[in-house]
Amino acid sequence: MRKKYVDSHIHLNEYPEERISSLCGRDDIELIAVSEDLHSSLTNILIEKKCSNVRAAVGIHPWNVGKVSADDLAKVLELVDNVSFIGEVGLDKRFTPETFDLQLKIFSEFVTQALSDRKVLLLHAAGA
Repeated sequence: MRKKYVDSHIHLNEYPEERISSLCGRDDIELIAVSEDLHSSLTNILIEKKCSNVRAAVGIHPWNVGKVSADDLAKVLELVDNVSFIGEVGLDKRFTPETFDLQLKIFSEFVTQALSDRKVLLLHAAGA
């Protein structure tokens, strides 16, 4: 059955368990759960395994690039094989201009991975 609605940007990992349960398995909506870091990426993959109408996206949000270790970035990039979407990734000069060079570097890695693995990118682009 074709879904009536698609939410292509939901931070499902931030929702309380009861709310996730109420959304899980609904046949009228497809949810694409975007991530901000390694922890949220892993959480969204677990939610996807439990909910037939959820698709996980993995990524590092541009606001978080200054807080993410190289090891965590590598782990998130490895998770790309397990999902159809990469996100929320991108650039943000409006709210975090001080990390823009690092944002560019990390975003480039996700773009390269998306092109290589034919994945869909879900972008954040505030003031970029």
